[in-house]
Amino acid sequence: MGVINVSVRDVRYSSAADSYKVEFAWTDATDHKTWFAEVILKSDGYGSYTSLIRNEPFITPLGYKNGVPIEVKTPSPLSDA
Repeated sequence: MGVINVSVRDVRYSSAADSYKVEFAWTDATDHKTWFAEVILKSDGYGSYTSLIRNEPFITPLGYKNGVPIEVKTPSPLSDA
């Protein structure tokens, strides 16, 4: 498996859908082409938002076949941090 540095280019929140639309970007190390993927992170109702990046130029070098899982969690109101 390889390593791909990813940046977030845009984030939008929909309160109606309780989801985030996130645009990721990365540069292919072999041809230096910049690729983009947009995913919708859906809420589980408990502060966790999940989805998959399914873009083949992203998942193939990492050894995935069906997508790379993405998860973002909001901090617990009970945490000290």
